[in-house]
Amino acid sequence: MASGLPFFAQDRGYWRLDPTADYGPLNGIARHRINTRLITENWEDMLRLAGSLKLGVIQAMSVMRTLQLGINPRSSRKP
Repeated sequence: MASGLPFFAQDRGYWRLDPTADYGPLNGIARHRINTRLITENWEDMLRLAGSLKLGVIQAMSVMRTLQLGINPRSSRKP
């Protein structure tokens, strides 16, 4: 553990909502700031995704594969 961080925190990104807030023991690893604009702009898609996962319409593995490949599901939608 050369970095001084526990195994779960090594080589991973942790984000914070408020850069000035005290996150206690997580202060040292939560270095990135959450982009709330992206969340706001994509909220409806996130709700659809959550609903599809909950109802079993899609599997989490398929979602992760799509995200890793950088595929934009919106580009395949018909207007």
